[in-house]
Amino acid sequence: MAVSFLLTTFALICLHTSAAGAEEPKIQGGNPRYATVGSCITFTCVLYGNLTGGDTLVRWIYNNQKLTSCGCDEDKKLTDLILGNDTYKACSLTIDPVTESSGGLYECKAHSVGLGVNAAVQLVINGRDSKLYLLDPSTGAVLDDPEYGPVCVQSGTTRQFECRIQDARPGVWNFTWMLGNQTITSKRRTRTGAGQVNVSRSHIVTNPGNETRERNLTCLATSSDLSLNATVLITFCAESEYAKTVLRVLVSICVTATIATIITHILLCKHYGYI
Repeated sequence: MAVSFLLTTFALICLHTSAAGAEEPKIQGGNPRYATVGSCITFTCVLYGNLTGGDTLVRWIYNNQKLTSCGCDEDKKLTDLILGNDTYKACSLTIDPVTESSGGLYECKAHSVGLGVNAAVQLVINGRDSKLYLLDPSTGAVLDDPEYGPVCVQSGTTRQFECRIQDARPGVWNFTWMLGNQTITSKRRTRTGAGQVNVSRSHIVTNPGNETRERNLTCLATSSDLSLNATVLITFCAESEYAKTVLRVLVSICVTATIATIITHILLCKHYGYI
């Protein structure tokens, strides 16, 4: 008799435990979840057991603040979610876009008559890798691409270069320009806000006319936790023969036109008796 009583009590305890477990909400997709900056992600909280009643209230909580809620008189209604042959009630939360500050613990809190249970999921942010490029501002060409080759700065001229960080992480970035082993400009600071953005700085290289050596132009960009650099080979080249020929032709045309104008003026003056 005592054994039968103990078995019955044990069975009731197991049934109660099973029922209580069935009433816990569950968040789909595993834990933790991963997302990249700029993307979007949706969490779906599925209700089971007694939580499927019409009086159930679901709230999504992040950093102790309500983001959204589902229920009769809430932000939105509970939706039907079909899993296999069964239909369950669910409440979803969408984060769009994901930012650097979106990471952390998200809680789905479900409340029904005499019952309050919750589930949680951790969101881990995978930021896009920041990349540095040396560009030609006039054409947008990527000069540090190995296929581009050396960059010519003609004798007696200047050429502008742009140092651009693609998907720069939030914070303060310091830019330093180096020509060969010599630092030519440094401590140019740019501060970025939330999210990942593109940041750029420009520098002008001058060929004084007597420089013939090839040297590397390097842009170095550093933040509190990251250092990036890009380098391009500069050739201080002489003016091309084609350009010289074009210039000579233009000068010759200008001189000829000037002489023709003077002669015409003299002839007109003689014709009208001014000379």
